Amino acid sequence: MGYHAGMSRSSALILLGILIMLTPFSGLPSGFRDVLALIFGALVLGIGFFIRAKEIPKPENVVSPQREPAPSSLTGEPHAPDVLPEMHPIAETEPPHGVSPI
Repeated sequence: MGYHAGMSRSSALILLGILIMLTPFSGLPSGFRDVLALIFGALVLGIGFFIRAKEIPKPENVVSPQREPAPSSLTGEPHAPDVLPEMHPIAETEPPHGVSPI
């Protein structure tokens, strides 16, 4: 293993979290605090996306087979999609007497 002088991503997230928590109490002007909060938030977001991209496994040259429609058993031609039966509306009924419809 080689020597790595940089900070791990998890350590960077911890440090950024501490800086974000301490920023409101830094005594800096509010405009500068807003800019720092924006920069720290963008860094947290970028590191989070980077970690997530590393965790998602990449497929290894997977080729999905092309499926052809199964031939009909009688004609040898592709099977036609089934037709749904015709839908009929439900008949509206009146509520029993003395019962609220709501």
